[in-house]
Amino acid sequence: MKRAKLGLVNIGQAAHGDPLPDVAHLLTSVELNAHGAQDPLGDRPDDNALAALRPAAGEVPLLIRLRNGARALAVRIASEYAAAAPP
Repeated sequence: MKRAKLGLVNIGQAAHGDPLPDVAHLLTSVELNAHGAQDPLGDRPDDNALAALRPAAGEVPLLIRLRNGARALAVRIASEYAAAAPP
């Protein structure tokens, strides 16, 4: 029998483990796949990439965590995800 799959998406980058330990023990029969909206930034995003995500005046910022543990403010998702999003 095939295992069900469940994708988890967070607003930062995946692979720092935030959501998985909290739910993995509850979903032992489910294959979990974690992805982050900022994954396309890579392991070491440069200042220009992070600046492009920062909120403009009047926008509400979100605090995100990057794969390397650093934190940043963002209101936008990495462009590769935005371009692939359905209309």
